[in-house]
Amino acid sequence: GWHGALFPEHDDTPLLLDRSVFLPACAPPGKALLDLLIGRDRAKELIPLDDEEIKREMLGAARRKAPPGSALPEDDEGLFYRVYRWEEALCMGTPGMLAALANVPEQLAGRIDNLFLAGDYMGIPSVNGALASGERAAGQAADLLASRVN
Repeated sequence: GWHGALFPEHDDTPLLLDRSVFLPACAPPGKALLDLLIGRDRAKELIPLDDEEIKREMLGAARRKAPPGSALPEDDEGLFYRVYRWEEALCMGTPGMLAALANVPEQLAGRIDNLFLAGDYMGIPSVNGALASGERAAGQAADLLASRVN
C-alpha cells in the first residue's frame, strides 16, 4: 500500500495522503480518509472556485496519476469533503526542500549536544509528519538518557 505521494512542482497533481493507512479506525471499513494538498500557482487558481469545483479539479488530477493500490474514489461523491482556503499558508517550498531538510539532523549530529529536532518541517509537512518526527525525537532522547544510566 501507500501513505503519501508527491508530484513535481509544475504538475497540477496534489500531494496525496491517505490517513486511513496508519489510522484505520478514522474511516469506515472499505473507505479511506484522503488529504489532497496543492500549492503555489495552482492553489492560487483554485482559491476563487466554489468548493464543489475545487473537489472535482483535485480528485480529477489525483486520479490521473493515482498511486498503485490507492483508495481514490471512482466518482466525486465520497461520504464528505471539506475545502480549506488559507492563502497565507500556500505551500511555497522549492524543489529539493524536503530532501535538504531530511539532511539537517545528520548535519547537526555531534555539533550540538542534547538537540532533538521535531516538527512538521522535519518530514512531510502535515500533522502526521509532525507526530512522526516528535515520536522519533522522543525515542532519540530516551535512548540518550538510557545510555547515561547504563
